[in-house]
Amino acid sequence: MPNFQLAPDIEDNILTGLTQIFTNDMITTIMPGDILSLKTLHPAPLQDDPTLVAPYLVYGPCPDKGHSLVEGSEQTKQYGDVEIGGPIKFVRYYTATCGTPIVTTREACYAQINNLATRVVSTLIKYFDLAGVLVAGPMQSQDGSKIIEGANPLLIDDVLTSLEGGEQTWFGKGLITWHYPVAWYQQYRIFVPPGLAY
Repeated sequence: MPNFQLAPDIEDNILTGLTQIFTNDMITTIMPGDILSLKTLHPAPLQDDPTLVAPYLVYGPCPDKGHSLVEGSEQTKQYGDVEIGGPIKFVRYYTATCGTPIVTTREACYAQINNLATRVVSTLIKYFDLAGVLVAGPMQSQDGSKIIEGANPLLIDDVLTSLEGGEQTWFGKGLITWHYPVAWYQQYRIFVPPGLAY
């Protein structure tokens, strides 16, 4: 049986790029003593007690949306029509969950989770197309067939925050969803039946 090897998908590079930007903007360049400097940062899922590893940020492909073809008037207006002979256009969806340390008041918890969620959103908008994060030029798959193309700072879909706990033990949780438009350039191929191959 043949041993097929596939080039890594753009997903691998996007996740590596996200690790780079979140590390830089939410750990490395944070002022010493900042209580919201991330203690835990990695691709989802968390798999730990959120109150013991906060502040935390986990991220990855959105399990509810995955990726889909660009369609509908709003998406085609934003990312362009699919043209004959052009790339296939997808929108790839991502989600991040962040959480804050335990505090004693509801007000402090609201302040912390909204601040942390804003930092995540600000970082995503700053690097809205991930261009130049891993290599010079656009974010793309290793084989160059998939490229983030047509991205803009309007990539954020939802930001939801909530509080958990009660009395004098409060911690916050944030959920951010966003997307990247990815153009998939298919390689042209010519089929040669086995009997005609030289």
